[in-house]
Amino acid sequence: MPSGYNANLPLDMIWEIAVLSHDVAAVQTALFATKDGPRVLRNIEIRNAEFAGKRVKIAGLDRKIGSNPRFEGIGVQIDETLLTKFEPGSATVTAGTPAVSTLTPLKQGLVIPKSTMLVKPRLTWPRSGGGSVYIELPLGLVVDYDLNAQDKVEGEIPFAIEARLDPAAGGFTTDDEGYTWVTTDPA
Repeated sequence: MPSGYNANLPLDMIWEIAVLSHDVAAVQTALFATKDGPRVLRNIEIRNAEFAGKRVKIAGLDRKIGSNPRFEGIGVQIDETLLTKFEPGSATVTAGTPAVSTLTPLKQGLVIPKSTMLVKPRLTWPRSGGGSVYIELPLGLVVDYDLNAQDKVEGEIPFAIEARLDPAAGGFTTDDEGYTWVTTDPA
């Protein structure tokens, strides 16, 4: 009886920890490590074509009609740079010795500038046999985050980042998925 495991099981497992990074001047730059296994939600909407007399969904009539890719997880590191990335459109002023940074969030009702979104946010997991697997969004808008601190436990930053397509990008079409999966082998 087949077990469901393949011959590559020991090499192809991914670990619960991942790194959230983003593109800075064409270089993936880490924002923080995560804990408790972050989630990638593709949120694909599929429609099975309707016709008179149809009683059940029929193979070959399914098509994707939308998606809302999203990262969710818990980060465990924070600095003023991260806060500005997690508050798109915000303004930061740093002054004094030692330095004190004050962040003022974007006022409600204003359009969030595309230039303040995360460029190519990426969640990367190491593979047990070496290499990695990651999912990347074209642009990422942080739609939710919290700062949680507890006695005798590390502080946590639960976050949610949604994909956004860039209409100025070459090859842009409105039917793009909004994410890319990449697997790398050991070096």
